[in-house]
Amino acid sequence: MPIKPDKVIWGALLSSCRSHQNVELAEEVARKLTELDPNHDGTYVLLSNVYASVGKWRDVKKVRDQMKAQNVQKAPGCSAVELDSVLHEFTAGDKTHPRFEEVYKAWDEIVKRIKPMGYEPDTGFSLKNLDEEDKEEGLNRHSEKLALTFALISTEHSQHKPAIKIVKNLRICGDCHTAMEFVSKLEGREIIVRDRNRFHHFKAGSCSCGGYW
Repeated sequence: MPIKPDKVIWGALLSSCRSHQNVELAEEVARKLTELDPNHDGTYVLLSNVYASVGKWRDVKKVRDQMKAQNVQKAPGCSAVELDSVLHEFTAGDKTHPRFEEVYKAWDEIVKRIKPMGYEPDTGFSLKNLDEEDKEEGLNRHSEKLALTFALISTEHSQHKPAIKIVKNLRICGDCHTAMEFVSKLEGREIIVRDRNRFHHFKAGSCSCGGYW
């Protein structure tokens, strides 16, 4: 490179290591990132994702233990969507929203409809050593999926259906990204997600990021 890579570039490389399941390179990049910003929780989370994608659960635990030892706090994931000037916030597995049971049921029905279209839950994004059924259940309750589902069921009878706009404080997970592509095609709705890194504009089964999320 003609310029010295900064933490943003190193972070992009670490993210791609998860997609390619390149553990050796991920460990090297993580060391570079911790030198530049030792207290950034994203580095530890991304490295955990790489280990989890190849089933190295002991290494996932080591990363979490290292975070505790260095007092690095992972910000809890939170997604928000605004409807009728009211902001609705969801966390993963959220049961505090008054319509959470309806939201859960609706998402489960959506999954049944997008699976025949080619959607397969990517349980590699689950950071817990659970069986596949439990991992899939965990993925189904990610905050961005709950926010999306709430917006869908709240506007399903509306004549005017504008783009659904969701804001997430962390990076959208790969499984949620894939699911939203399918949902945008299934429902014929535009979905915009602003996560920690960038805007994602889902329309007709594809995203504006071109898969480089």
